[in-house]
Amino acid sequence: MFMGKPNRWLFLRHPEGFDDQMLETFRASCKVWQAKIEAILEGWDHLSPYHKMLKPSYEFFPIEVDDEGKIVRLPLGGNLSYGAAKTFEDAFPSELFEFFPMWFQLDLDWGMQGAPRPLKTIRWAPVQPAWDRNKLRNQHFFRRPSDDSE
Repeated sequence: MFMGKPNRWLFLRHPEGFDDQMLETFRASCKVWQAKIEAILEGWDHLSPYHKMLKPSYEFFPIEVDDEGKIVRLPLGGNLSYGAAKTFEDAFPSELFEFFPMWFQLDLDWGMQGAPRPLKTIRWAPVQPAWDRNKLRNQHFFRRPSDDSE
């Protein structure tokens, strides 16, 4: 049951879009990150350095997909201080992308929008450093399975 409404969003963007398999990977990845956040909140008073920060509240909403299927987003609600936002969300949660195949991660961008950051537009950044993408694409570990048959 949702008590509030989203006040911030975490995004992933891929130029080829998210097919059913990649969408389910994102959905499962969101559950992993949510479990981590919930465990930290449960042990808040016993985990250093968190116990010195104001304990945030989190509300997780169902994932959303844009009309073209190229952007997925995790809507979040609740209240968190700027320090908690920096701790939990500014270093984009790797749990939201690390379970995608490596070849998919090469063209994956992440973004965020909303409170407590005064951003009206989405701030995008590549999951893999842009200068590494082309170099990594040639390595076996980063090739699509279909590329190996060539």
